[in-house]
Amino acid sequence: MLLKRVDTLTITLILIILFFIYQPLFFGHVKNSINNNNNNNNNNNNNKNNNNNKNNNYYYYNYNIKNNNKNNKNKNNNKNKNSNNNNNNNNDGNEAGLPNLELNSIINEEIIYDDFKSIPIELNENEKIVKDIVMSRECEYVDLVYTWVNGSDPKHFATKQKLKNKSQIVPASSFRDIGTLKYSLRSVRQYAPWIKNIYIITADQKPDWFDSENPDNVRFISHRDYFHNKSDLPTFNSNAIEANFWNLPVQVSNCFLYLNDDIYFSRPVNQSDYFDENFNQVVFTTQDELWTKSENLNKFDQYSKAILFTNRALASVWQEIVIRKFPAHGVQIFNRKIWYKIQEEFGTALEITSSNKFRSILDFQIGHLYNQVAMKHSNCTIKNDSDVLYILLNVDKYDQQLSLVNSSRNQMNTVCLNDGLDFFNNDLQKKFDNTFNYLFPNPSPFEIKPLPFQKNFIFAIIFVLLLLLILKVLITKKKIFIY
Repeated sequence: MLLKRVDTLTITLILIILFFIYQPLFFGHVKNSINNNNNNNNNNNNNKNNNNNKNNNYYYYNYNIKNNNKNNKNKNNNKNKNSNNNNNNNNDGNEAGLPNLELNSIINEEIIYDDFKSIPIELNENEKIVKDIVMSRECEYVDLVYTWVNGSDPKHFATKQKLKNKSQIVPASSFRDIGTLKYSLRSVRQYAPWIKNIYIITADQKPDWFDSENPDNVRFISHRDYFHNKSDLPTFNSNAIEANFWNLPVQVSNCFLYLNDDIYFSRPVNQSDYFDENFNQVVFTTQDELWTKSENLNKFDQYSKAILFTNRALASVWQEIVIRKFPAHGVQIFNRKIWYKIQEEFGTALEITSSNKFRSILDFQIGHLYNQVAMKHSNCTIKNDSDVLYILLNVDKYDQQLSLVNSSRNQMNTVCLNDGLDFFNNDLQKKFDNTFNYLFPNPSPFEIKPLPFQKNFIFAIIFVLLLLLILKVLITKKKIFIY
């Protein structure tokens, strides 16, 4: 029988070689585990603050615009009579010339919405060039834009904690990263391959699974290059990010789709589902009617409050009382020319929303604002959201909800899986990944490729070699033979 002597030096050399080859995988695995533990700790801390808000999916706080716009400078404030009046009585430090709106005035419906008959945002030279180019061209193809943030990033979380007021309750689910973007991108390649370019707006972050050396058709846009007012940064307000859509880089197509990272295509879709042959767009709404004069805003959640606030402002600015409908929570279709119309007609509203670092009921709800301007000023088609499945994830119903996502394949155009979980752990993450790896099994070209060998197999080899080395050390005066 052949005897093989296991030499200590040989084992050590093998371990060193394997370490240098596979250490990125090993430390990546460790890093993810550490991040998951940190996320769980952060979630537990946030859960203590959220016990009184379990039925709410947005955070609430008393907010005063005049305290949040000190760094904004509106060079056209002399054109705004209300701003002049505020400046004459100025003892609040408002340098922006923006209306000083109190929370109580919103709830009591005493707000003067004429404040939002606003001055167009003053553009710098580069922004003027981009606008001229966009206004002179037509839609030729369709791009896709995401907004994404890794709220699980410790640096991002620390900055958010530092800036928020004690009265602001920010649930971890608002910006927690559970890997939704990766699967949403897979769904695009699987069901909407006609989309040309993909742009991801982010705070100088990239997912750890993204291969920067092979980006394919994906490009990242930094908040620093995207926000008109740099003083609005950093921001933790999705409305503020969306309020700057008019200022996208010139490379982005005039016609583009907008997705949150928690929205997925669930069956094949065509460009004709969103645009006609002349690139006239579709506007998606729900069946729920939105009245300008509603009951007290306190009965609504933050999302609905922002829509009602926007609707009342539209009624005042346009001097019309009409029944509108809520925007659908799915794919949003945008045309950049309409965005410049919004920038001209509602510049003050966009600047106020952009300046709010956290969500406020004084935010304009951008999807609703865009839909109404598009319906008023363009030749669009209005459709209901019957092809959208919206699910607010709940820990108690988690398994059933994931099963519903699975069964909805080929039944709905899109699925929105909103993170409303009170906590998130490795077990929930595993179930989530299993579901979406089944639905979208093909990795995108820009995902980091797995190593040639399976991770578990490599770790098993290292573990066996370590055991052999330990045995060698323990039995110092004997030679170990493997028969």
